[in-house]
Amino acid sequence: MSQGTKRYAYLALASICIMQVIWVGIGWNSLSLYAAPITEEWGISRAAFMLTITLVAACNTIVSMFFYGQLAEKLGLRKLIIVGGVLCTAGLAVFSFAEGIPLLYLAGVLFGTGCALLNNNAVNAVCNAWFQKNTGTYMSIASTFGSVAGIVAATAVAALILVTGWRPSLLVIAAISVVGMVVCFILYKGSPDQLGVAPMGADEAGSQGGAASAAEETGPSYSEMLKTGKFWALAIVMLIVGVVGYAILANIPLLVGDFGFPELSGTALSVALAASAICLIPFGRVLDKLGSRVMIAICFAFLIVAMVIMMIGAVSLPMVYVVAALVGAAYDMCMTAPGIAVMDAFGRKDYAKKMGTLCGFCYAGVALGPTVMNVFFDLGGGSYTTAFIAFIVLAVIGIVAIFPLTNRAKVQ
Repeated sequence: MSQGTKRYAYLALASICIMQVIWVGIGWNSLSLYAAPITEEWGISRAAFMLTITLVAACNTIVSMFFYGQLAEKLGLRKLIIVGGVLCTAGLAVFSFAEGIPLLYLAGVLFGTGCALLNNNAVNAVCNAWFQKNTGTYMSIASTFGSVAGIVAATAVAALILVTGWRPSLLVIAAISVVGMVVCFILYKGSPDQLGVAPMGADEAGSQGGAASAAEETGPSYSEMLKTGKFWALAIVMLIVGVVGYAILANIPLLVGDFGFPELSGTALSVALAASAICLIPFGRVLDKLGSRVMIAICFAFLIVAMVIMMIGAVSLPMVYVVAALVGAAYDMCMTAPGIAVMDAFGRKDYAKKMGTLCGFCYAGVALGPTVMNVFFDLGGGSYTTAFIAFIVLAVIGIVAIFPLTNRAKVQ
């Protein structure tokens, strides 16, 4: 392996780590902190404000599912850093100057569209391009930066809002976005093909007679994939991963309150987020060694255990933290597993297109999950038991289906 390959690959890794910190950890994860000051100042409902976050998630889903692969192919990942950075910065700036709901929603559309070019899609695409071995581990390293930044930013941004007001705090984040865009553009030099070098791990795999050196040529083309029943089956599983994986995490504060510990709502969420961050890199090793199907099955199993504990009412004070940790760790299947599942099921050929479309189904599930869970809550007469039963069934379906769908040994 040449020194040039190592240098370019690690610079690429540094760029996606910074993307995760700025646009996921600080940007996206901090949006909900603006609900209270804006609703109080403007006199609007919480639902009206939260639609902004829904629009961010919806734009992320739509761009990922229908446009990301085509944009990555035509513009290249390096140019997408500029496009995404400009859109995110514009969204934050519009947000800070908004005087009414229409501009608030415009800000959500701009920020969500930009994030689709810079969040997990960028992590998956860059790691696929530069790391032929241990791809899942490198994805997990980048995602860990975003998770840790989110935990820190929750406190830091909240304090900034109190000190400066919500409008100036958004301009501070917008300034960070501009700096991040420039730094990431400088660090990410381009793909291995553009720079005339091999990806990390390609020469080692080739010398061992492995398949990784030719991994980019494995699997069907994007258009061929869309014609298969396997694609639609995996799309449904990715939707289930998003719905079940995120819905319970999003409702952890409410669940903890319902079990008689309202004062621990914030603490439980912090435990869940910390568990997610701690488990990302170990799960990355699982992805590399055992495949996405094993990680997804483990995460679904964690959720089933957590839901059974809550259903039988065995939620003592220690069990609050156990449930929170299980739910937080399980959320990792929404972050790194989908990108590897695409490789396991359909290879690396046309990866950006395949990944964008299939991961889009997971993002759609993430957007729908909290609402779906609370619809079950209403149908269940103010109880989450119906939701838990439905989600356990979906989790079992996910476990059973993911194994035949992501058998990497069968990808040719």
